[in-house]
Amino acid sequence: MKTNEQKHSRRTRIAVEAIVVIVGLAGIILLAGDEAPDAAIPMTLGEWLAIKAAGAILVGVAALAYRTARRAGIIY
Repeated sequence: MKTNEQKHSRRTRIAVEAIVVIVGLAGIILLAGDEAPDAAIPMTLGEWLAIKAAGAILVGVAALAYRTARRAGIIY
């Protein structure tokens, strides 16, 4: 029989993994996304670069969060 602490630990692990996956997917979507070919006002190069930079930062944050959670023993 599991103690209450073990159940909480499992829930915490699942929640942390879910958050890391969502942040990583958001970054990948930003990196992969592109402007619609029939857009009324095309994106400037600066806007395009800002979106790609934001995607790269989100992927980096997800990787660092995963690494930190593994070192802290939350994810194993």
